[in-house]
Amino acid sequence: MQKRALLALLLAMMMFLTGCTLIVRDEAVDNARVILRLGDDVYTKGEVEEQVDMQLQYTQMMYSMYYGYAINTSDPAIIADAQEMVIESLSRQLVMTAKARELGLDQLTEDETAQLEQAVQTTWQEYRDSIELELTLDENATEEQIEAAIDEVCAAEGVNLDVVRQSEMVNLLNEKLQAYAIKDVTVSEDALTAAFNSEVETAKSTYASNLSAYGAAVLNGEPVYYRPAGYRNVKQILIQFHDEDAALIDEINSALDNAERADNEYTAALAVQGVPSVEELISQVQVTLEEVSAPTAQATVKEVVTSFSEETEAEISDNAIKAAEARALRAFYTEQLAYAKLQARVNIDPEADDVLTRLAAGEDWDALAAQYNDDPGMMEGAATAETGYPVCEGFAQFDPAFVTAAMSIESVGGWSDKTPGSYGYYIIQYTSDVPEGPVDIESVRAALTDDLLATLQDQAYEAALASWISAADVQVDRNALND
Repeated sequence: MQKRALLALLLAMMMFLTGCTLIVRDEAVDNARVILRLGDDVYTKGEVEEQVDMQLQYTQMMYSMYYGYAINTSDPAIIADAQEMVIESLSRQLVMTAKARELGLDQLTEDETAQLEQAVQTTWQEYRDSIELELTLDENATEEQIEAAIDEVCAAEGVNLDVVRQSEMVNLLNEKLQAYAIKDVTVSEDALTAAFNSEVETAKSTYASNLSAYGAAVLNGEPVYYRPAGYRNVKQILIQFHDEDAALIDEINSALDNAERADNEYTAALAVQGVPSVEELISQVQVTLEEVSAPTAQATVKEVVTSFSEETEAEISDNAIKAAEARALRAFYTEQLAYAKLQARVNIDPEADDVLTRLAAGEDWDALAAQYNDDPGMMEGAATAETGYPVCEGFAQFDPAFVTAAMSIESVGGWSDKTPGSYGYYIIQYTSDVPEGPVDIESVRAALTDDLLATLQDQAYEAALASWISAADVQVDRNALND
């Protein structure tokens, strides 16, 4: 409902920006008083007040959606804020419409007319689709019945093709006006150099306080302007756990998480119940589990023995028993997880040992990686496949075991032993050092130019709009609005 209501509200607000109304208003003298005027274009008190009401509805909806609470739309301060927002918006649009008309931008080419009609049909269909999703019709309703029901909702909400068309026309003219204002904006070499130097200094400052941020930027495919000291590039051959072993490890991890949550829940419940020494009470419960002969994600409680005093309340003793059982399960699953990982590594030892033996015999790293590697980031086509992963001491993006092994390799070209990790064994090659200093400006020219151009275009448009608004001198009668 929120999505459709928001779309209907935005369409209604756009109708006011074209000087049209969705409902028949009271033609009393007070409502006909002019609040905004630019040449022959005016907005009356009735129109502005209805726009203010819609702005309040919109604000209410946004607070509800994003903050989960309602605002008091009868608060004079909130109403005053809404009035100012509406006055600013209507004044701005009056100027933009007048300027577009002055420049002849409202005379559309065939391509622009087609573009407009395509936008109208798309928005209209999206609106109707959103209504259909919320209809509560009989499951055997025919297509004709569904369309009729959608038409009824559209009529009730005052939205039709004309409303959508005028709304999309405003959007198109605003886009054309912006294109006119920014048509001569370019990025000079001096501006590009200054922006590059600024980005370098910002990166230096960022990496000085958070060295891992550089590696994260590289891995996320973000533009990099400066390389800090302390990084090296590494490749790996990941020998992954067999599927059945990985599945068991995931199951045990899930069971362990559940046991930890239960432990926290029942321990907290005892504290809420006012137990003076929660740990002492729980220690009065001895839990014995059934023994197992192989790693498992299933545990069975064999025996529970308690030594509570007679004064212990039943509800408290029950929570203490549950907390003790959860702790027993935590210990059990922690042990099972270690056991499962040990067994899983035994099952992949032959592959890892074969890789190390062949590397020691002088075989090509890339050829062995192509045969054994289970790491998608090292496979052909991946962004990191050629250069490897950037790593530094304490790098926060990767498994600590991986980072420690990567930083322990003594020289470029060397490799680590098989290193137990979260997914299997890491075999890591130290491929190169990352040179400290600014990157070559050419490597970031395209991205930096695009960002800088967008910023300059926004600034140019806002400056042009401010100039047009100042020159237009929209007349505003705030007193009449509040009489």
